[in-house]
Amino acid sequence: MNIQGRPEAIKKSITLIVIIALLSISLNLFNLYDFRHQPGFKEALSIQLIFNSLYLLLLYKIWTGRHWARIMFTLWITIQLIYNISFYTRNMIPLTAFPMRTAASYVLIIIGIILMFTPASNAWFKAMSVKLKSAPDKD
Repeated sequence: MNIQGRPEAIKKSITLIVIIALLSISLNLFNLYDFRHQPGFKEALSIQLIFNSLYLLLLYKIWTGRHWARIMFTLWITIQLIYNISFYTRNMIPLTAFPMRTAASYVLIIIGIILMFTPASNAWFKAMSVKLKSAPDKD
């Protein structure tokens, strides 16, 4: 593996997750648009935009080799998944009612996260960590 270049696993992972993120963002905004005349619409839209921005910021930081962003992203997705499953079970909704696009998104994001933790990816993050520590602080 070429330490200087980004591993293919990272490229595939980020590409996969960004495509899912952009589709999810557009679908969420489209769904919010249906509720534009409801009370709380502006607040829901603001929260959606903040979380989407954080999501994309973490992906950018992963792309630039920040190990902490990879860990934060993994934790964030894990918490979201646990929350969504607990929401369904808490409200006695069968998991078979879990929206197919949401389930498919989580499966693809988990595949993307697994790609971020391959041996080649781990070596690249380790090399980037050393490189970033020796460079002036730009983070």
